[in-house]
Amino acid sequence: MKKYLKLIPIILILLINPFLNLIKKDDKDLVEYNLLKIENTSLKEELEEISNIKYNNYDYIISKILIKNLYNSTIYHLKSKTKIEPKHPVINNKGLIGITNTDNTLVPISNLTISIKVGDITGLYKDNKIIINSITNIDNDSKIFTSGLTNLPANLLIGYIDNCIIKDNNTICDIKLVPIDTLYCLILTEYTI
Repeated sequence: MKKYLKLIPIILILLINPFLNLIKKDDKDLVEYNLLKIENTSLKEELEEISNIKYNNYDYIISKILIKNLYNSTIYHLKSKTKIEPKHPVINNKGLIGITNTDNTLVPISNLTISIKVGDITGLYKDNKIIINSITNIDNDSKIFTSGLTNLPANLLIGYIDNCIIKDNNTICDIKLVPIDTLYCLILTEYTI
């Protein structure tokens, strides 16, 4: 049934197109606009279905992730019909997974330093750890999000708290990162790190 619903905008265009010459220009523009709006909504739903990524009001391009394992390291190649610029955030259906590199590869989040927040508490993600400059109690499995204090959009999930220790008046937590286990991702083109 869903397969046939996607054909509705095309059928509408085919049915209405012969009558467009009989309509005033302003009305014709309005009809074309409404048809494009229906088609755009349909394409967004199709994108969500194919990639399992929920659409937000980001400017983005969709990319395929090609994984290669070489010399005990994993390289994530990004393939898109649009040119991929470096230093843009990359998200999958779970959250932030990294940034684009100059050679159309993904720099995984594990290689980045990012401003984060856990609830209302801000801190820093670096070297696979969260560092918070105060003594605080954080529950295991708490969600870790981007803070929005840098050039990354706020509230992108990056992972979960694994366990925390107190050291030198800081709270230091090990974390479980969002996995890079999807075939498609979105490159957020309006943000540059």
